[in-house]
Amino acid sequence: MRSSLLLLVLLTVGVLLNPVTAEESGVDGSAYLSWWSNNFSANAVDASFDAGTVGADAELWWRQRWGIKGSYYKSDVVESNSGDGPDFFSIDVKRRLISLTENNFLALGLGWQTVDLAKDGDTQGYRFLLQGGLGLTPVLSVYGHAAWLPGMVESDEIGDPKGLEFEAGIAVKPFPFVSFRAGYRTFTLDYVSLDGANETSKSKGIIVGAGVTF
Repeated sequence: MRSSLLLLVLLTVGVLLNPVTAEESGVDGSAYLSWWSNNFSANAVDASFDAGTVGADAELWWRQRWGIKGSYYKSDVVESNSGDGPDFFSIDVKRRLISLTENNFLALGLGWQTVDLAKDGDTQGYRFLLQGGLGLTPVLSVYGHAAWLPGMVESDEIGDPKGLEFEAGIAVKPFPFVSFRAGYRTFTLDYVSLDGANETSKSKGIIVGAGVTF
């Protein structure tokens, strides 16, 4: 239920703002629904699992300077005896350091991340974001971001957690207000388990999506 609500909220952001509003107010952005064909692995269970599932993200930019982005993704570990896999929710506020055009930019951001490892506990904390884009043609561009999570909160099950997120790929905009993208996405969480062992969980894989832009 929570997953469905988060997906709905992220996609609604893009749908409610039409092209006329974007032109008149200086607001532009996008909303994507994606399939993340990820593989989940954790040295605590010494195994990896097919965990592909649907995710979503949406972002807004004001005059191509200040931006805000939210995303929700999940590793659906259907093959695991432990049942549910981790889910990841983040929200970032961003500022472009270089802003040549809509698709040619470099931005820094500060945000908040939550990671729910189901039976293995959960954690949350601030994150630093580096995001950029490079337009290759009027309809083709390269995109990417990296987020570093150095100060996540400990819980009863997770000690000294630190995370890293990365995504990069290409985006194609064949029609006005419609965009497709394909890339590679990873999320790594390092932490100390209850027995004092250093553990790592990682979700990684190809991501493809379709969305609206304005």
